[in-house]
Amino acid sequence: MSGKIRFYQADKFVLIGIILALLYWFVEAVIHEFVFEDGSLVDGLIPTDMNELWMRLFISLNFLGFSLYARTIVARRRDAEELLREERDMAQMYLDAAGVIFLILDAGQKVTLINRRGCEVLGYEEEEIVGRDWFENFLPERIRRETTEVFESLFKGGASIVEYHENTVVTKSGAERLVAWHNVALRDRNGKASAVLSSGEDITEKRLAEDTLRERFDELERFRKATVERELRMQELKERVFELERRMSEMAAPASQADGR
Repeated sequence: MSGKIRFYQADKFVLIGIILALLYWFVEAVIHEFVFEDGSLVDGLIPTDMNELWMRLFISLNFLGFSLYARTIVARRRDAEELLREERDMAQMYLDAAGVIFLILDAGQKVTLINRRGCEVLGYEEEEIVGRDWFENFLPERIRRETTEVFESLFKGGASIVEYHENTVVTKSGAERLVAWHNVALRDRNGKASAVLSSGEDITEKRLAEDTLRERFDELERFRKATVERELRMQELKERVFELERRMSEMAAPASQADGR
């Protein structure tokens, strides 16, 4: 279907060229009849003067030539646009298939691209995110100022980009998710930062699991220490009992010898 549409739009230029050529031929005939009075309109349409005939043919062919040239230019442009669209759709498909967040922020802190995974984590549709200020709409207020200053200094040339960092984002429901970001600056021909590309992984559950594991490890460590301390105390108590029994035995020995005498 798209091929037929492109064919029609391209041949439209050829049709325009033919119409302009015929219109020019007719206007020339009218001028020769009513201005120069060189015979009838029919005679003007088919001139007997060879110079006049060749001039009209040359100009008419120019109209056709320009129409064919315009057709070629438009066809190439449409092919290039279609190729660019296909490449963009393919890139978007790859981004959507990825299991991590892909995000591009421009110098104005606005989102220019986000993939499907990013939309899923934030709980928004893509059109609700693209074009909005990332820091004002998707970061907690407590970290907003600090991260904004670092971001702005990057575009002013006062700081290098932080390649890895972790921060929380605010979802549509108001919940917070912890995301581990890997960042790279996109630069123009002059080496000036023009945007930031970030890939992020939602590590909320992973960090909760790590914290839970750490708490249990701490509990086990406390239990181990308590067990060791109890065993040491038991050992100390046994040694004291043993010492007490030894002393009692020593005290009982002289008494037994006295009774024997």
